[in-house]
Amino acid sequence: MTDNTEKSYHAHLRDIYHGEEFGVVMFRTAADAVKDERIKEQLLVLKQLEESVIRLLTPLAEKHGIPKASDSYLARAVQTGQELGTNDWTKELKKMAKLVNNCIADYAAAVPLAPPDEQERIRFAVAHEGVIGQFIAKELAGQDDPLAPVTDFIAALNNIAPYQEDV
Repeated sequence: MTDNTEKSYHAHLRDIYHGEEFGVVMFRTAADAVKDERIKEQLLVLKQLEESVIRLLTPLAEKHGIPKASDSYLARAVQTGQELGTNDWTKELKKMAKLVNNCIADYAAAVPLAPPDEQERIRFAVAHEGVIGQFIAKELAGQDDPLAPVTDFIAALNNIAPYQEDV
């Protein structure tokens, strides 16, 4: 991976957008593969979160000419989703926690590079990774309603005003 200080905003936005597309496919595939209904519900809510972030970022991706993720990239998401849905849940969550921390750092590097009118949406993309981290921590600790931060965040995302070019 390129040092974040050397990446352009366009490259960051592309990576973020494609990462969200990866997440949708990964969580959907995992939900299809998992046998435990409670975990399936969690995975479907996480997929919904990724879809909400994609909706938030799509106007920016379109504005900057960012195409959809490649089929080969999304094929990796299917493979990752199969592992997430069939392997030991606790081990997979611990692996995901490391990935989330890396995503937070990568996504945050895009904020100061973004045009001012796009920074809020990029901040939400950063924050949603933190929300996934909260879910993981609560789930690993066996706390009640580990999805609460996720569902609250989805509600907040749904209340964001349309991007100025959307109107």
